[in-house]
Amino acid sequence: MLLLTTAKTGTFTLSLTHGGSTYTTAAIDIGADADSIDAALATAFFGLAGAEVTVANWSGRTFSVSFGGTLAGQDVAALAVTLDPTTVA
Repeated sequence: MLLLTTAKTGTFTLSLTHGGSTYTTAAIDIGADADSIDAALATAFFGLAGAEVTVANWSGRTFSVSFGGTLAGQDVAALAVTLDPTTVA
């Protein structure tokens, strides 16, 4: 996933539609670290019984999300990103 913005501050959300339901994170700060993104995903996807979601390789611009547990081997839709910038360069 590539999060490319000129925003200096603001937030974004990540959403996944799976099994007829949409799961959306709370607002995540643009400067968040991988652990914060991982925690937001875990909270948002709590309703997906047995699902495991892990954030890896966060560089401040890109990150990858791995799906495991009950989502392993399934065709999982792409995460949707909604950006809410507050200060744009």
